[in-house]
Amino acid sequence: MADNDVKVEAEVKTPSKKKFNKNSIVWCVCILVIIGSVAGALLGAINVVTYVDPDEAIISKITGIYESATDIKKDDSYVINGGAYGSVTSVFTYNVDGDDMLCYYAVGRGAYDGTIELLFFIMKEEGIVDNVSVYSSGETSAVGGKVLKVLDELRGFELPSLKNYGQTNSADAQEMEYYVSGATVTTKGVTNALRACAYAYNNKVEG
Repeated sequence: MADNDVKVEAEVKTPSKKKFNKNSIVWCVCILVIIGSVAGALLGAINVVTYVDPDEAIISKITGIYESATDIKKDDSYVINGGAYGSVTSVFTYNVDGDDMLCYYAVGRGAYDGTIELLFFIMKEEGIVDNVSVYSSGETSAVGGKVLKVLDELRGFELPSLKNYGQTNSADAQEMEYYVSGATVTTKGVTNALRACAYAYNNKVEG
């Protein structure tokens, strides 16, 4: 090797392993637990503030429609289900000027938004629909909403006259007085709820 040649040796250093810091892991876990706890507490508080008791909401509906309603009581002995496409969730009994009344909270499947929840106010002795109110619905105002606006057509409907408790088809829907052209699906949902109400009434009162 010549004198003017320079020998360069590369010094390779092996990186040293960092020590595992358990304290950092514990600290991160603690932070995540705190965040989760705070988020859970906030969600719980929101639920408490925004929660609406279904029973109280129905009682409010009853008194809103019948100002003279008295002796309002929940009586689930009237909850009788048998139809596959509709169901009764709860029933309230009450009195209006000496007449015994029933309020059925019924859910009809097959609507545009999946289900539609209705309140049927029934004259107990005759089984006549005295009023109908929408409890909850996701139907569009442009189409299905048109059906919900004409539910007054159900006033005077006699539940004992309804014996078909099966799934409502398009032909059935189009025969209903509250049918609106182009809103067959919503009409099906309403009719399924009506059939559930009729099933519960007919099997409790007449059965």
